[in-house]
Amino acid sequence: MVASGGARAQGTQPNLNWGNAATPVTPANPAPASPFAKKATVAQGAFAAPTQLAAPGQPVALTNASVAALKTNVALLEERVGALQPILARDSAARDALVASAAALDQSAKAERSDALVWRTKGSTAPDKKTRDESLALAALLDGFARQSDDGARLRRELSQRLDANLKAMQAEIATHLAQAAKLKTFLANHS
Repeated sequence: MVASGGARAQGTQPNLNWGNAATPVTPANPAPASPFAKKATVAQGAFAAPTQLAAPGQPVALTNASVAALKTNVALLEERVGALQPILARDSAARDALVASAAALDQSAKAERSDALVWRTKGSTAPDKKTRDESLALAALLDGFARQSDDGARLRRELSQRLDANLKAMQAEIATHLAQAAKLKTFLANHS
């Protein structure tokens, strides 16, 4: 970058060689191929198309490399399903626990509101100021607990809905992997 900046400042074009020093890049000597190009060629060779297409209903002759590659893909798909199933079970249990916890918090809020009403009624009918103030303070405290319970229940319901959406996506992914594995197994069975 410094050399090109200096050449530009002098008004000349820099002579940059982006090849390596052992093999300069010239039209007669193009840049060496990417290491990925070789891998792609090998992979394409494993699944090379036959020179003549088989008639419909006739089995296609697969090479040993093709069969091995298809079996590897089936194993990978089944391994992904195996890895997702414990996560699915754990998240299902977590969702169910959140739903149960939200229901318990709803019941708690209901009980706290009921108790607050009792203390508010007691405070409004209390003969002395001290009892009235203490009863109303306790009712206000219970109302605050009820609001906290409501907030906790709301948050748990939101989390359970998010988990439910994730569970549905994971179940769809598992179904897709299983369907792809089944197609590959059927193809192997029909063409081996």
